[in-house]
Amino acid sequence: MLRRRTQPRPRRARPNQPQPPVHDDPAHQPGSLATGLAASILYPDPQNNTEQALKRFMNWLTSHERQVAAGVCLFAGAFMVITGSLRTLS
Repeated sequence: MLRRRTQPRPRRARPNQPQPPVHDDPAHQPGSLATGLAASILYPDPQNNTEQALKRFMNWLTSHERQVAAGVCLFAGAFMVITGSLRTLS
């Protein structure tokens, strides 16, 4: 009679499987708008090439355009709520 396994077999590591890239640069780490801008300011390109820095910033900005727009809308909405409530109270 065959016995049934109670625990699954541990998986073996596959040596030919590609590993995900590791980014040491903080600008490549996921985060908010402030984190991306701070990382691009605090950790500039080692070659100090302005064109490459602008290109990186434009790529980042276009890939995060919805988040930037949402942040601007939240700021504007909060401003309008605060000023509106101050006008009603005074």
